[in-house]
Amino acid sequence: MILSEGVGRFVGDRYHIVRELGRGGMGVVYLGRDLRREMDVAIKFRGITHHDATLWLKREFRSVASLRHPNLVELYELVAHEQSCYFTMEYLPGVDPRRWVARPRALPDDSSDQPTHAAVPLQEAHTAVSVAPVVSGVIDTVDVPDVDFSKLRSVLAQLAEGLAFLHARGVIHRDVKPSNVIVGDGTVKLLDFGLALERRRAEIELARETRVVGTVAYLAPEYLERLDISPAMDVYALGVLAFELVTGAPPFGGTLHVLSRLKRKMELPRARSINPEVPEDLDELIDQMLASEPLRRPSAMQVAVRLSGSLSYPRQIRRATQFVGREAELARIDARIADPAPRGRLVLVTGPSGVGKTALIEEAVGRARVHEPADDEGAMLVWRGKCHERERVPYRAFDFI
Repeated sequence: MILSEGVGRFVGDRYHIVRELGRGGMGVVYLGRDLRREMDVAIKFRGITHHDATLWLKREFRSVASLRHPNLVELYELVAHEQSCYFTMEYLPGVDPRRWVARPRALPDDSSDQPTHAAVPLQEAHTAVSVAPVVSGVIDTVDVPDVDFSKLRSVLAQLAEGLAFLHARGVIHRDVKPSNVIVGDGTVKLLDFGLALERRRAEIELARETRVVGTVAYLAPEYLERLDISPAMDVYALGVLAFELVTGAPPFGGTLHVLSRLKRKMELPRARSINPEVPEDLDELIDQMLASEPLRRPSAMQVAVRLSGSLSYPRQIRRATQFVGREAELARIDARIADPAPRGRLVLVTGPSGVGKTALIEEAVGRARVHEPADDEGAMLVWRGKCHERERVPYRAFDFI
């Protein structure tokens, strides 16, 4: 594992560590130089020496490594070797969105390092459950920023496009906030997928989490109350971010105990009541994104369209799939699965990319499960693994399991 004293050293035979860019609970990010490709990269190492830290780092990479979108940071390579585990991604010089949307006189030079206040202050936010009593509900005086609303709309629309792309592919980010967004030359990038979940694996992954995770001020009420996970929680977080950009503070602050009860009951101030310069249509959209009920919030796609009128990056529409044909191949696989002989069996499925190999296997497994015994005896146990071309880890076909 590389710590701060590793600056100036080399990782493997390829990367030179230049300086630390930032650190969080599960990871440390460095600026590095890729000597092979002669380019700057960001390198994220696990932040603590713990088995779970390695799992989280691998999950972060695998959740989005194969996805490409102009508003998502691009991940390059995952490496696990001896005591070290890290992945590389594109290096993105830029500024905090709060600085980008504010007019030059609105923010001091070190504004991105200053803590934000809550429009409705309750208690200091923590990521562990607290039963602290409610503090006064009097609204703090916040410095309302002088906002360039054209830039603001662009930032929100691009973030919504990136989230819509993730949601269409079954990924929920779960940690949308200003510090996980960077703006460079007008292009907005969403960073840090450390908490991202693939919906098809959500139940398995959530079982490993022993507490509420995320930044409290941006967590949706349904997650705080019931640990409900859905794309709507990302839309809520985007609404908090939008509220903060136009008013100078997120709408709520507080402990988990307080917030889980009051986010639904306390009347949310409209952004326009704090900053009268907020356009009416934007004020209405922010209020809808912050709806306490997930079903009342617009989707990320709807947010993007309402802000920009059209998407700058067309997305493919996901359609319900129906498996057709391949009966001969299915019959051969079914026979192997049903064979009671106490010996190993191997089925090798080959073909060009996109021909339907994975769909064939999934259909065969699905059919077998339909006919498995009702009790536990003789029930199927299915392990899924895969080899990603940009992973360098031991036993990578099984590491995913």
